[in-house]
Formats: sequence, structure tokens, C-alpha cells
Amino acid sequence: MAKTSDKNTIKQGGVMNVGGRPNDIKIGVPNLWYPDIQSFQRAVTNAIRWDYPSRKELYDLYDSCLMDTHLKGVVRKRKIAVSKFPIEFRRDGEPVEEVNEHIKSPWFRNFLKSLIDVQLWGFSAYQFVADKDGWIEVTDIDHRHVNPVTREVLEYANDYEGKPLADFPNTLFLGKPTDCGELMSVVPWIITKRQTTGDWAQYAQVFGMPIREYTYDGSDWETMKTLKEDAECQGSNGIYFHTTDTSMNIIEPGNRSGSADLYERLMDKCDEQISIMLLGNTLTTTVGDSGSRALGDVQKSEEESIMEDDRGFVLDVLNYEMSPIFAALGIDTEGGEWVYAEKEKIDKTQQADIVVKMNSIGLPISDDYLYDTFGIAKPDDYDQIKADKEAQRKALEEALRKQSEEPEPGNDPAENPKTTDRSIYQRILDFFAEARAAGTRSERW
Repeated sequence: MAKTSDKNTIKQGGVMNVGGRPNDIKIGVPNLWYPDIQSFQRAVTNAIRWDYPSRKELYDLYDSCLMDTHLKGVVRKRKIAVSKFPIEFRRDGEPVEEVNEHIKSPWFRNFLKSLIDVQLWGFSAYQFVADKDGWIEVTDIDHRHVNPVTREVLEYANDYEGKPLADFPNTLFLGKPTDCGELMSVVPWIITKRQTTGDWAQYAQVFGMPIREYTYDGSDWETMKTLKEDAECQGSNGIYFHTTDTSMNIIEPGNRSGSADLYERLMDKCDEQISIMLLGNTLTTTVGDSGSRALGDVQKSEEESIMEDDRGFVLDVLNYEMSPIFAALGIDTEGGEWVYAEKEKIDKTQQADIVVKMNSIGLPISDDYLYDTFGIAKPDDYDQIKADKEAQRKALEEALRKQSEEPEPGNDPAENPKTTDRSIYQRILDFFAEARAAGTRSERW
């Protein structure tokens, strides 16, 4: 596999060039702070323009929102769902080791995770290169520096024109030109959550700590100065100074604890909407007071449907979009397909219950299947143990057979023909009748 020429790779960096040729993309610092609804509305309007779209402001908002811990956790959950399932390349139903060896390298796992960004951001652009040893390296092109409508690489994020992406070899564009991604529906909830957090923090600062009140003689300025110096050394809670001939009153809300709950409920509502947008549910990520395990299990099926769709998207990219790139990099995928190597694991407790029920109705179950399913090591002397148990079973069956053929003493039909004519119930009655008669005779003596 030949190494890709450096002059054909998309070079990303700062404005100042550090060695070699100038950077094709000059990345600036994104605006991550103080987003509001007005800036979001303006960013969306600029992004969805067909002529001369500008997505820098919108994507700055996306980067800012991805600093939220709840959103970051939900996105990580989506990415792990596509990377944890082992993928392999098969031809005629058999794995191809020459292709699958590339899967073991870190670039492949990272590439699978980055494919979720296509859904989140609306599109993604990549370039694949081969290093000197023939291994693949993949570069995610900064979203701000790609015009998805014209598919051009922009030198500066605010540019409207740039170099065609097709001029660079082994590049891949995934997504739709005017799609702004799933994160666009999440941004308003993140903005609302941050504003609520700020209000809650201010509320806690004002009403969460006691307020110190100092009074002084209005004509005694030295006393007031001393009081202020002492107060500043005692903490950061509220301080009020007033003269003895004035008064200070603090009017608090009627339900101070209820006001604090209001902030918390609003923040929880924002997190719920984020989970619903990206996972299709809320209970598999967070469970409120009204949640339950059973309801969470029901909602988990919807989450699994979304993640299954993500995994189907990954296979479509590998089987269709990536074929020309694999061929250009010397990886032969002709006549084969990418598949998931194993199905999703079933809960072992549920599987054990299924096995017990199958065994109770007499269905044969392979021992090897049980060992593999439940992860139990097979004994080295398995065959000998199996043979010994079979011998014991046959000996027990033979003993029971012989015992059933030999009549009990006194119950031989040839010696006592009446035993075959009387029912077991009648024989039990006779036994107790004889016992009572024997008791009566003993009492007489």
C-alpha cells in the first residue's frame, strides 16, 4: 500500500504556519460563552440559507452545548452503542483476515464513533490517508470549514468559497446539504438550562446563607470602618450596614423551598427533552420519582431501535460509501460485505429461565451451547465425567426395573389372590380396622 502524498492531504492548523506548506484550513477559536435564544435564531437563519450559507455561529453553539454534562453523556451513549459491537468483513460467508486486520487498529473504532456526528451535526467530511507502513489514518475535517452545499473546503470559517473537496484524494462526505443535524433541536433546551442554573445559583447565594446586619452611630465613621474590615474577613455571605436611626427589612418569597424546587424541575425538564430527542426516552438515562424499572424496560426498546438504526447506518457507509476509498488504499473489499460478528447478548437470567422451561418439556439442549452462553469453563475430563454419569443413570434404571418386577412379601397374587381384587382404599381401611380390634383385645387383658 503506497503512502499518500503530504501535498494531497488537507492540512489543518492555526493561522501561523509551523513548518512545511501553509495550512489549508486555519482554525480559529470558537465562541463558547453566553449563548442566548436570539443568537441561536440568527445562527439557524444563516445556516439554512441555500445561497452563501454560514454555519460557523451555529456550530460554535453546538460546541458550547456539548460542554453540558447530560448532553455529553447521551452522545457518548450513542457512540458506544455503535462501537461496542464487533464488525468484520466477510467474503462468501468467511472472514477475510487481510481486511479485518485493519479493524483492530484505533482509527477504525474512532471512525465508527465519529459517524454518529453525521446525525448530530447534519454532515461530516473525512480524508483517509495511508502512512509509510500502509496503515490507515483518518482526519475529521472541521465542520466550520466545510460548505455542505457546494462541498468546498474553506480556509477560514467565515469564507463563502473555498477549494472543492473532490480535489483532495480519498475524501468522503456524508450527510445532506441543508441538514443542520439533531443538535439543532437540543440547543434551546441547553440555553434554557444554563439560564436556569444561573438563576438557581444566584438564588442560593442570596437566600441560602444568612445575612449579617451591622448597625453603627451615623457620626462614628471609625466604628463603621472597623466593622467593614472585620466583616470582609468573615466570609462571602451578604452584609448590610446601616445607621442606628435607619432600618433594614428583607422580604422573602412565601414558599422559599418551593421556589428552589421550581428551578430543579425546570432543569430536569430540559434534560428529559434532550434524552427524548437523542435516545427516544428518559428512563434509561435518568429516573425521576415517578419512574420505575418496568417503565424503563419498556422505553429501552425504543432506545434500542434508534441504536439499531445507527448500526445499520454504519454498515451502509462501510459497504457502499467506503468501497472506492478502500480500493484506492489497496484494501480489497470486492465481492464481500461488512457485517456485525455477533448478535446482541441476551440477559443471562432470562436465558437461564428459557433453558429450564425447555428442559422441563423434554427438549434436548446442547451442553456446548450452555457452556458458551453462560461463560462456564468446560472441564478437561468432560468426556469421562459424562460417561460416568451415563453409567450411573443406566445402573439406576436397571435397579428400578428389577425392583418393579419383584412382588412385595405377602402381595404375591398366587399366594393371596384377594389382594388383586381389593382396592388400595379398602386395604387401608382393613389395616385400621385390625389395629382397633387389637387395641380392644389388649384392653380386655
